[in-house]
Amino acid sequence: MGAYFSMPLEDKDPVFVSLGTLGARMTDTAAARPEGVGCCVLAGSDFPNSVEQAIMSWGITVTIIRDPSRLSTRGLLKYSGDGFKVYISGQPSWWDVYSPNHIEFLATFGSGDGDGPPAEFDRKKIEEQALRVLESGVGRNGDGAIVIRCGEYGCMVAARSYSTRWFPAFHGSSRVLCATGAGNAFLGGFAVTLSTTSDLTEATIAGVVAASFVIEQVGLPYRTTSRHGKEMWNGEAFSVRVDRFRTVLETPANE
Repeated sequence: MGAYFSMPLEDKDPVFVSLGTLGARMTDTAAARPEGVGCCVLAGSDFPNSVEQAIMSWGITVTIIRDPSRLSTRGLLKYSGDGFKVYISGQPSWWDVYSPNHIEFLATFGSGDGDGPPAEFDRKKIEEQALRVLESGVGRNGDGAIVIRCGEYGCMVAARSYSTRWFPAFHGSSRVLCATGAGNAFLGGFAVTLSTTSDLTEATIAGVVAASFVIEQVGLPYRTTSRHGKEMWNGEAFSVRVDRFRTVLETPANE
């Protein structure tokens, strides 16, 4: 489970904001009805006004709980290795999704201790253990999905009705400045898209693209509007980056 710690760090350390909320908000689905995305912010005495303004500018439903007696949660994140689940209510059916990162996942099977990556990234081992999980059943009827988030190695998606597929991470190496929160942004984009499409491929594409915006800076991507009224994140429309990623998926690995 993710454990978040609030402690007095340096001012340059980013205040923690739910990047899962941001990942959901960046999708074209949420852009059409941003108020359908919501979050609760626990704001301590040091919560920056600029961050609050950025969140409010997204047009989402926000509840801010202020506690001047404490400091805001900042970017220190630890995992205990037992993973977590994301439950998505979609139409016409319910989806159950199990989505740890690969460090958490392999630690579940005694491969690593959960505090750092295994000695070597092992795609085959991840696939083998994922199939074991699927055989035991994910979700109420055993027809849920497993999504293993593997950072720079991309992610693996599988279900009983969906053959194992790997999706690459999407970024330009010169633009990766901070990977903190990329997994949460992935889950936000993934969840809101799966809930509206019931399509694992489309949901994963949205998740990967949401994560790609988060890693380009320390803190939050900036939102603007083009002169034609198109919503932009870091100067690029979400749909444009989705199209770019589709091109990557369609390009043979040896090209």
